[in-house]
Amino acid sequence: MSKSVFITGAAQGIGLATAKRFHEQGWFVGLYDINEKGLESVHQQLPNSCFGVLDVRDEAAVAQAFDDFGKHTNGKADVVVNCAGVLAPGYFEEIDTDATDRMIDINVKGLTYVARHGLPLLKTGQDPVLINICSASSIYGVPLLAVYGATKHYVNGLSQALSIEWQRLGVRVKAIKPPIVKTAMGRSLPASFDKHMAANMEADYVAQAIWQSISGRRASYILGFKTQCLGLLCRWLPDAMARGLMRKACGL
Repeated sequence: MSKSVFITGAAQGIGLATAKRFHEQGWFVGLYDINEKGLESVHQQLPNSCFGVLDVRDEAAVAQAFDDFGKHTNGKADVVVNCAGVLAPGYFEEIDTDATDRMIDINVKGLTYVARHGLPLLKTGQDPVLINICSASSIYGVPLLAVYGATKHYVNGLSQALSIEWQRLGVRVKAIKPPIVKTAMGRSLPASFDKHMAANMEADYVAQAIWQSISGRRASYILGFKTQCLGLLCRWLPDAMARGLMRKACGL
């Protein structure tokens, strides 16, 4: 049987590009998203796939999705891609509670539920990998993305810890950290980002990086030269200078 990958957020953006990339390589693809019409369309394009409507905020639904996926794959998953995520930009005090809660519930709780319930299938996979889509905003707190960035700091920390914990289980864990990507989410960012942090990276580029990461041994992948330079500067500059750098990068 072909290798299998379970992908959340698979109806659009990075998740969709990743689904197509793995399908091109002959993998069986599990497509999961809250967007039913989008899933049906993607499933028609990718015949070697299954799909299911999934709100990752519902832990019972996440568990059921893995049960359904396992029926197609003899109870295994070789790769799980934790891609579902949302973003609400703006000044912290101006973002309403519902939008804040939604970011935390999907980006933090939902990602955690997928990792937890994906593990049993990963443990029976071939050289299995959990891939968590993180963000360049996990490198340093990004103004106008405070809560979103905080959720991605969580993703980074969880990924680091699990990459060590799950060694004993034979499961590798990776965090993929793209900058702003040309997706609907990327296009929702404030205009002040356009000068230094514009959405220039394509979703296909991220999907290719995800594909390449499964054969790599690193636990963290920062995508894009500018992002890598930003990471180094924020790591080594005095804090006051790092904060000034982020302020300028966001056009504030």
